[in-house]
Amino acid sequence: MSGNRETRWLTLTLILIAAIAAAVGLTFGFIAVRSIGERSSVVPDTATPPPTSASTAPATTAPETIPTAPPTSTPLPATPTAQPPFFEGPFTYGASFNGRPLLAYRLGDGPSVRAIIGAIHGGYEWNTVDLVSQTLEYLQANPALIPGEVTLYVIPCANPDGYAAGIDREHGRMNGNGVDLNRNWGYNWQMTATHGTRQVYAGAHAFSEPETAALRDLILEREVEAAIFYHSAMAKIFYGVEREKSATYELAVAVSEATGYPIAAGIPGQITTGDAVDWMSDQGLAGIEVELTTHEDIEWERNLQGLLAFLNWRPPSVSERVVHTAQIGESVQGRPIEATQVGDGNQVALVIIGAIHGDEANTEALVRGLMEQYACAPEFVPPGFTLYFLPAMNPDGLAAGARQNANQVDLNRNWPTDDWQADAARTSGIVPGSGGSAPGSEPEVQAVEQWLLETVKPAAQEVWLLSYHSAYPPDGGVQPGYATYGDPGPQAGELARRVAEIAGYTYLPTWPSEYTFTGELIHWCDVNGIWAADVELPNREPPDETALAAHRSILSALLTGSADDYIHYTIQPGDTLMDIAIRFSVEMEEIMRLNGIIDENLVVEDSVLLIPTGGQP
Repeated sequence: MSGNRETRWLTLTLILIAAIAAAVGLTFGFIAVRSIGERSSVVPDTATPPPTSASTAPATTAPETIPTAPPTSTPLPATPTAQPPFFEGPFTYGASFNGRPLLAYRLGDGPSVRAIIGAIHGGYEWNTVDLVSQTLEYLQANPALIPGEVTLYVIPCANPDGYAAGIDREHGRMNGNGVDLNRNWGYNWQMTATHGTRQVYAGAHAFSEPETAALRDLILEREVEAAIFYHSAMAKIFYGVEREKSATYELAVAVSEATGYPIAAGIPGQITTGDAVDWMSDQGLAGIEVELTTHEDIEWERNLQGLLAFLNWRPPSVSERVVHTAQIGESVQGRPIEATQVGDGNQVALVIIGAIHGDEANTEALVRGLMEQYACAPEFVPPGFTLYFLPAMNPDGLAAGARQNANQVDLNRNWPTDDWQADAARTSGIVPGSGGSAPGSEPEVQAVEQWLLETVKPAAQEVWLLSYHSAYPPDGGVQPGYATYGDPGPQAGELARRVAEIAGYTYLPTWPSEYTFTGELIHWCDVNGIWAADVELPNREPPDETALAAHRSILSALLTGSADDYIHYTIQPGDTLMDIAIRFSVEMEEIMRLNGIIDENLVVEDSVLLIPTGGQP
């Protein structure tokens, strides 16, 4: 009897354990189905398609009750019952002026933090809510699309008051306080701003509105480094103003290439103030505005490609962002003409050109050597400056060891100037046909002219240019640009005098020749607002370390200050940079920066250093 009782209890216990296990299994399965689940490291072959529900604009009047989420035509995804680290949300990051919650979602947990944001202009741009909401659903269904190193914040509606108010620009665009939220950010803020030519209210002060203040705090506290603000309807991509502080332009390029929306720097006739992506760029963050084509269509396929480009975009390092080589044209024989940019400042562009004459090969070697040194250490280019190096403007002549290009044209007599002549002169006399068949007839001149006018000048407040030549024995010479032959331009004259003083070269107001030179690069530059000078090396010898150091000092001095800011010191046998720094009571790092020296051990005897004034031996 006792044995039977024990058997029955054992049987009941086993049944109870099995029931509990089954219940746990069902619960776990239910949670696994409802939750997003862990993403794999590979993008699935077949992704779940986006929702196909028809888009419906928001009501033209505000609802009586405050919604718990921004009202959208596409329902936001249900919150998983169990939230793995991959997903968070919706969570509230603030409240609107009228008290509506500001909701966000997080997908992913990688170190590179990004955000996509809809409807900062509320119901006026209601289709951006649909686009961001459908994007959220799509990523929940296809979590493997988010790279492992990325965290993405999704904000379908940054202006719920405006979204509830209607679709017109008078009410739907503004928040509940009548403020245009994309004019309320703390960059160049003004109380009265514009939308096109129409005046709009930008708030009592920058970040006066709870929506912009909350979004700013989320961006900073969650360390968002890149963001897309969706707008409509201009079919363009806008980047932030502060390109040199952030990778805003690089992000715009990546998304533009994926979507086909063209990049624009601004809106004609509109002075934009207090803009979100301008503020982000000033903070060193990459923000862009993607404008849909209409106020209705979300253009899903093209914006899906843009989203994937955004998620997989790798923010460039400082050196990647500021060192860039591009082909700007081709020679007569099809050889590439390349220019390398170092730095991304918007105040002064300093252009260095070599080998406009192909038989002056040492100028190509010198410019290329300087380019390589600065490209390896872009931090020596001060903020506000950009260096451009064009080592070989005449690659055909360089390959042939000839002064002229493959058309037998002297490229420094072919520029489209008012004094151009087909039969141009050089020091030795007139050379028939050396000016070309017409002003600017040669592809090399056309390429560099277009590059200077369309790429270099628009990106800087001032452009300085040094064109290297050889040779003017025994000491070298510097000739300034001019609008009238023999009469140096004032800015070009100042530049040429500084270079001559630093280098120890002779200042040449005009070239010492009985002939008048025509169609010159430095003439064209002066007429077009570019401060230019020809720098004639003293010989045609290949540049050694001493020559490279000397001309690196010239560039460093131009990038640093006026001639009164430094003195010259010739390195003596046995000198070290530390010895020199102690002797002149200056920091060694300051000498290195001023002279573009990367390694303190690489000092060249007999080369000249620039020493900041104030330090005396």
